[in-house]
Amino acid sequence: MRLNLSLMVKAWTIVAITLAAAAFFSAQASATNDTISSWTFEGNPPGGASCGATGFPACPVGTGISGITATSGPGTASALHASGSTVFSNPAGNGSAESFSTDHFAVGDYYQFQTSTTGFSNIGLVFDQGSSNTGPRDFKVQYSTDGSTFLDFANNAYSVQPLDTPGWGATTAVPTGLDTFAFNLTSIPAVNNAASVYFRLTQTGTATAGPATGWAPGVEGPVQAAGTSRIDNVTVYRSFDSTAFVPAAPVLPQAGDVVFGLNTPRSKASIELVRGPSTACGGAEPAPFGPWRTMLQKSVRFDNLGGTLHNVHGNLLGIGEGATSGTSSANNGGSIWSSATQGTAPFANRQLLATTGSTALLPVTKTRLSGLSVSPDNSKIAVVGIDSQKVIVYDYTAGNSLGTGASLANARETPTTDMTVTNSGGTSSSQGTAWLNNSTALALATSGNLYEVAVTPTTVTSTQKASLTLPSITPTASALYYNTAASPYVWATLSGFSGSAANTLYVLDPANNYAVVGTPYDLSPYMGGDTAREIALNKEGDLFISTFTTGPTSAKIYVLKDAADTPASLNPADAALWYTSTGVPFSSNNGLDVGYAAAAGIAGDYNNDGKVNAQDYVIWRKTNINGPAGYTAWRSNFGTGGPGSGSGLGGASVPEPTSALLLVLGLFGFCSRRRSA
Repeated sequence: MRLNLSLMVKAWTIVAITLAAAAFFSAQASATNDTISSWTFEGNPPGGASCGATGFPACPVGTGISGITATSGPGTASALHASGSTVFSNPAGNGSAESFSTDHFAVGDYYQFQTSTTGFSNIGLVFDQGSSNTGPRDFKVQYSTDGSTFLDFANNAYSVQPLDTPGWGATTAVPTGLDTFAFNLTSIPAVNNAASVYFRLTQTGTATAGPATGWAPGVEGPVQAAGTSRIDNVTVYRSFDSTAFVPAAPVLPQAGDVVFGLNTPRSKASIELVRGPSTACGGAEPAPFGPWRTMLQKSVRFDNLGGTLHNVHGNLLGIGEGATSGTSSANNGGSIWSSATQGTAPFANRQLLATTGSTALLPVTKTRLSGLSVSPDNSKIAVVGIDSQKVIVYDYTAGNSLGTGASLANARETPTTDMTVTNSGGTSSSQGTAWLNNSTALALATSGNLYEVAVTPTTVTSTQKASLTLPSITPTASALYYNTAASPYVWATLSGFSGSAANTLYVLDPANNYAVVGTPYDLSPYMGGDTAREIALNKEGDLFISTFTTGPTSAKIYVLKDAADTPASLNPADAALWYTSTGVPFSSNNGLDVGYAAAAGIAGDYNNDGKVNAQDYVIWRKTNINGPAGYTAWRSNFGTGGPGSGSGLGGASVPEPTSALLLVLGLFGFCSRRRSA
């Protein structure tokens, strides 16, 4: 049959148009996170004749400001404060030249953004926010379609808690997710296809974003008049997919990783996880690091879960140093924290264990803290009171869940003030401890005196065992490290406060009255004026040294490769810069630890005792070692090993995770800054 050519052409044209239209609408249906309106605050200052072309600083001081046009799309931004003294300004944004900042905050003050969602649905709101240390901590997101009646998004007093002292810059953005807040409004029909939609970011509380001077660690003070909060990169999306703004699951620590405790003014972003070969500039933050940057910490140590020293599958313990008033007295005591190292949010799951001077843990003297260490059997920790100048010991219980199950009790301190030190600023500095065995701790004062600290259930007493030859410049910080899995010797440093020549490494033999092995090693010429803070060895015997970096650059870690192989003949010139912090500009007292894992043995033997039994299941439940595969390994090898294998289950079949958990509950009665890809 003969077909008319023109009809064929028309038919194919219709098909082509139909297919193209289908493809177009399919693409439209599947498109996600298309911008409706956004504000980056460059080149669009608030309206008003008195506002100059340069932006917010030229605008008048007052209770409110409006007319900030959207950078793209329709809409305007505004802000309202109760105080007539409020100053509106435009400091550097999060990776952009300007942001929107205000001060003189009070509960009820807000930022507001108006746009139109006509023709659009599945709305989302994303913005960056940060506060100064004395600026507000608590905000909530509200929405309205008439500009007068606002409803809360989320049923709580706050849904936004900006971090203090954001590291924003005109050309530098903080890591994704750290200062970004994303709100999925797809379940709220009222904001779809609306001629006008209003979003407010409203202050709800009086607490400061960072610890305030005069307040206990972890306790924020009242917002100050000069305290600021700033916003940037505010975007309203259609076809919103919130997963695009959720950081990927963070990298979990593994054997050989270094945890860098930075103790910076940015109290909730001072932990970094670093890994890489023990060569110059070999360290980098593995991506995505996500929640690893979430807390104020100084001295840090993995605990010794299951008998593995510095176990990466246990809790990470850390110290918040505390603050001072004047030159020597403690204004508020130091704090001790426990954090998860496994799961979906390591470090974000953290628990305050103790604050020195707290009623529950008296009679410990109110003091700042340094020099954290954990006993080999994981039952005690030791710290040094910077202001009390005493060694403090707590009984430690790891608990049944990482980050939230640990506890400290039975605080006791040495009766004598052996740990005396003053730095160039007239205040005390950091000093180190380590554990020789389960009943004896070691402490090194910056006087050069090394003490053994005898620990009983009721007392701790110190006895001087050695006196180290001091560097030419009086040291103001000390560190100790002892780990028989890496070296039979005690490793120690004495160092200055900043830019001094006091930077000496000692290797001590505990089997020979702590005699110095070889000679003291002066590292100063090879560390560029940086001064040592804490030290740790990896299983290959490489020595890592955290440092206080002089000048405006970031904190650093140095490495002395193969140090444990030749402790009597080290070459200080082998010390190499290993890592430079990617986001911390200043850190005078910092710390680090290197993670270890249990030696290879029977799969499922998580406490490394040669048997696979109920105790190993407890550890798997606590740490989720290797996830479901870890449970499978335990289940497959249950009963393997010597006497006691499979004990506690009475010969019953191996339980599935849910029933096994019930059983367990019954048993326990309830360089260049970079990131690796």
